[in-house]
Amino acid sequence: MRRKMSAFETLRPIMEKYIVEPDSLQTAFDEPTTDLFSLGMDSMGAFALLDDLAAEGAVIEFTELVENPTVEFIASRLG
Repeated sequence: MRRKMSAFETLRPIMEKYIVEPDSLQTAFDEPTTDLFSLGMDSMGAFALLDDLAAEGAVIEFTELVENPTVEFIASRLG
């Protein structure tokens, strides 16, 4: 029986497209309350990220992401 992936496991490969610096990506997951924009994500990447998240079943508005730009918030919506 296959175990269900955690929200963080689901999110990491998605985030790799938008936080391209390996150290920054690691920081995003080691410190999940870190602002993703401070780690290199830009607004165009944020819109693309939201499309990828919608494909995973997590509907997040752009304004919600701007107000809560963290792995912790996004993972809570993948839950």
